Amino acid sequence: MRHSRPRYPKAKEVAMVLHALAAAVPMDYKPRIGWRESEKLVPNLRVSTSTQGIEWTVDIYSGSYFVTRVGSRLTEICTSIPSVVAYLRRMLSIRI
Repeated sequence: MRHSRPRYPKAKEVAMVLHALAAAVPMDYKPRIGWRESEKLVPNLRVSTSTQGIEWTVDIYSGSYFVTRVGSRLTEICTSIPSVVAYLRRMLSIRI
């Protein structure tokens, strides 16, 4: 079976996500950021921190694909940066 090379998220995608999160979601501490691989060996960048004591993570994959988890809830697949921000704000009960 032929395998394609791993696709990493682009620096521009990562920067846009980090900027949007910093602007719209308050954080208890500076986010931890690190490279990892999913169960299917797909590389992604994980951003994890907490808001009001609730831990949350965003996994940034290549091609506008994000997996978000808040607390002990199931993961949510998002296909755009605004949907990631909206999901986090809704689950963390953040008001403007």
